[in-house]
Amino acid sequence: MNSSSLASVFVASLSSLALFGCGSSVSDGTGGGGGEGGGEGGGPDVCESYEDPPQLGAPQRSVTVRFVNDSAADVFLGAVEPGCGVYIPYALERAGVSVKPSLDICEFSCGQMMDGQCACPAACAMPQITRIVPGGSFEALWGGMDYEPASLPPLCQAEGCGGACYLPALAQGAYTVLGTAHPELGECIPNDTCDCQPDASGSCTFSTTMGVAGTPIEASATYDFGSGAEVVELRFE
Repeated sequence: MNSSSLASVFVASLSSLALFGCGSSVSDGTGGGGGEGGGEGGGPDVCESYEDPPQLGAPQRSVTVRFVNDSAADVFLGAVEPGCGVYIPYALERAGVSVKPSLDICEFSCGQMMDGQCACPAACAMPQITRIVPGGSFEALWGGMDYEPASLPPLCQAEGCGGACYLPALAQGAYTVLGTAHPELGECIPNDTCDCQPDASGSCTFSTTMGVAGTPIEASATYDFGSGAEVVELRFE
């Protein structure tokens, strides 16, 4: 497992990564918690279904997502137009619905939003690109949760936070795991890092402001979380 590359991409602590200004305005998130939301006539609290599950934050079983380059040329994992936050090189679908494997630095669970926790950090992680040479591989971790987009009713919204949020859930059942690589790199500007030297796994990761380019190369696999399998492979051909 390429532990050094993995750590540089997915470590949550931003202090270990180079930082740069995000450029967008930031909500101060000073509003109070969500409304009480009791239904008329003693009905159930409409906001209760948006509360975070008690398991959120507890250790879950992780799954390794392994990217394998079966092609005859280098492939690159990264964003076409880099922005704030850590790039997650794979996506998930559950029962045909797109869900996120984790939240970005300016995305929040519905429970957090109801509690008024919606302030984006003033700086964010430097974008990164992973290079995988022919025959090489790169590994990332999926932390055993998924996050489905949702919208809080006005009654449940904290002041200044809005309604767009995500409902977290423990992973269960079958998922489609999707990965996208690109065959080229974008324009490298002076004084930027534009390449790296692969390690024994055949991959490496570097921080840069440029993006990836070229025709996307897609890979997908079906994974059943209940199977207990520790690895799911995405192979680029």
